[in-house]
Amino acid sequence: MNRMRTSLTVCLFAMAAAVAQVPEVGVPRLVNFSGVLKDQTGKPRTGPLALTFALYDDQESRIPLWQETQSVTMDEQGHYTVQLGGAMPDGIPMDLFASGKALWLGIRPTGGNEPEQPRSLLVSVPYALKAADADTLGGKPASAYVLARSESATTAVSSAGTSESVAQPNPLQLLPQAACASLTADGAATANQVAIYSGTCALTEQTSFVNLSGHVGIGTTAPDTPLEVNGPMQTVSAITNNYYDVIGFTPSRAGTATGTVKFTMPKFGSDTMVQIYIRGYDYSSLGAWQVIVAGYNDSNHTWYHDSVQFSGRVPFTSVRLGNDGAHDVLLLGTTSTAWTDGMIEIAEVIAAFDGTTGWGTRWTAALLTSESGLTITSGTLTPDIYTNASGKIGIGTQTPAATLEVNGTAKLDGLATFAAGQMFPGTLTGATTGGGLAVSSSTVGLTTSCATGQVLSWSGSAWQCASGGGGGGGAITGVTAGTDLTGGGTSGPVTLSLNTTLVPQLASPNTFTSSQTVTASTPAVTALSITATDTSAANTAVDGLADGPNGTGVIGEADSGASSVGVWGLSASGLAGLFSGNVNVTGSLSKSGGSFKIDDPIDPANKYLYHSFVESPDMKNIYDGVAVLDANGAAVIQLPAWFQALNSDFRYQLTCVGAFAPVYISQEVSNNQFGIAGGKAGMKVSWQVTGIRQDAWANANRIPVEQDKREQERGYYLHPELFGAPPDRNVLFADHPEMLGKSAATK
Repeated sequence: MNRMRTSLTVCLFAMAAAVAQVPEVGVPRLVNFSGVLKDQTGKPRTGPLALTFALYDDQESRIPLWQETQSVTMDEQGHYTVQLGGAMPDGIPMDLFASGKALWLGIRPTGGNEPEQPRSLLVSVPYALKAADADTLGGKPASAYVLARSESATTAVSSAGTSESVAQPNPLQLLPQAACASLTADGAATANQVAIYSGTCALTEQTSFVNLSGHVGIGTTAPDTPLEVNGPMQTVSAITNNYYDVIGFTPSRAGTATGTVKFTMPKFGSDTMVQIYIRGYDYSSLGAWQVIVAGYNDSNHTWYHDSVQFSGRVPFTSVRLGNDGAHDVLLLGTTSTAWTDGMIEIAEVIAAFDGTTGWGTRWTAALLTSESGLTITSGTLTPDIYTNASGKIGIGTQTPAATLEVNGTAKLDGLATFAAGQMFPGTLTGATTGGGLAVSSSTVGLTTSCATGQVLSWSGSAWQCASGGGGGGGAITGVTAGTDLTGGGTSGPVTLSLNTTLVPQLASPNTFTSSQTVTASTPAVTALSITATDTSAANTAVDGLADGPNGTGVIGEADSGASSVGVWGLSASGLAGLFSGNVNVTGSLSKSGGSFKIDDPIDPANKYLYHSFVESPDMKNIYDGVAVLDANGAAVIQLPAWFQALNSDFRYQLTCVGAFAPVYISQEVSNNQFGIAGGKAGMKVSWQVTGIRQDAWANANRIPVEQDKREQERGYYLHPELFGAPPDRNVLFADHPEMLGKSAATK
């Protein structure tokens, strides 16, 4: 990817090594850095902002040698000062400067859409950190090379009149100099804890490490193995960071829980290639399973080139990647997925490219019954091979209907055996001959040709030529009634008749077991008219039921003319249409009025509550929220990434909450954000922004505010009763006069 330039401007004011010559204190591994940040218009950025600082071995490298993120606060002119290495417990590693190679400093705002700014070459001052190694040899003090005292390096000298012996140094041996006059401990250690140096001559306990009977524990006081780590682990290679045992989650400890398992990642648009290994166990018949998810998440919070692999009987079919507006998320299953007494673990995360650090901690997991607020950017990922709960395997399908189902072509290098009654569709490319038969290429024929008038006869063991009736025919010795027929016989004239118990009769109720088609070729007629005439009880004239997967109960289609109607419902007293479930309209929806209708929240058993829709002559969207102003009485409102792609022609409203201040829009919408200023620190400001839709569909289908009626519609009304006109002047009948008299509204 080409690195993009950004409007963020950083000026290098000064860079100096913060080296302190204090006895018994190491050289601080920090580098002072000052800069200034400005926005696209050249105005200084103010307030807090998270910046990621990284060192690279060349100007275009994508893998940092070192990086950290610090929260930086800019003054009114956009100036800030940081100590590079201040966010790390050991500061900047000194070995970065040991080789003398040039290093480049890259700076990028964290969590936004702005790319890294052009890198700056480090000047010589930070390389002074190497001076901390000037009094060492290979990084070790001189005392490390003093030979230790040994038994052979002393001579025993007895004092007169005593039995004591005094050790005398061997002049050929060098004696070590004492590094500390004394070694102190803080006195707070417990048994088996591992001590570490907290100062030049001081020890303290490390609560995260123990050594128990030769077993080392990290994060645990009772290790069961030679090495036990309680928590995530990380390994680093030349191009990847590997994280192990990242997080575990149990959707249900007893019984069954239903919902989407959401794993929240510690990153948000990190420009990282990620591979996630997920292991699970279901206490039901599913057993153990594994899923591998991989993808690339760019700085615009969009997942690309993603894939998934399933192993075992995975209890879900849906795997998706997206974000919740603050973090990237991994979704397993849907809100209807059932989880039975099982566990799930993010066993390993492999991160490569940029943003490879920080993937081992700050993961969270939850079971969702609603996916509101989530943005899915990967679509639903589909594995190549899937095993369902019954053990059926699908290749190219997640709904295998057989033990093995292949959705696509398959190649067999050996012979395939078919059970009795099975058929093999396709082209026969080879066959084994039977009695009296021969195979030539892909053609099966008789071993010998039959003469004219002969017929092929089966002798019980082989096919053979035999003489038949005149002209090669034979006598009919019997007629058997076939499907839906009766009659027949073995002698004399025979008769075949329809079986009226099987063939539908138009004068009686019928049940059809196959598809039926009714075609009317006469102009201006109704092809099929069905009337339920029983007025004694509620009845249904047409009932459409589709039991098959993704079936459709009723389809109406009319494609000829602007006044064509696919499905038309009429009712003078009740509802012309009733939908019990979700309704999807892919075109424009026109109505005389609209509202929501729910059970009244304070008296749901006895009342309904209505609210009318908010109407506008424009395709207007409304967005609002509450902002808390920063120390400068300002705030930047971050809008969704699709905001400006969807909207234009913005309008703003600001209202102070709890006090008055002359707040105003300091920056109009740009880069999917706008600014508020003029307030007081900590003040709440309620804001509202509206925009006019400018997406492709809206631009192609603008709703006219006022429109002339068509010629044939003039003199007709949507609601004739409101204008003193008779019911037959309803505009519906202007194009469909054949419906007059059929509707209760015109009877």
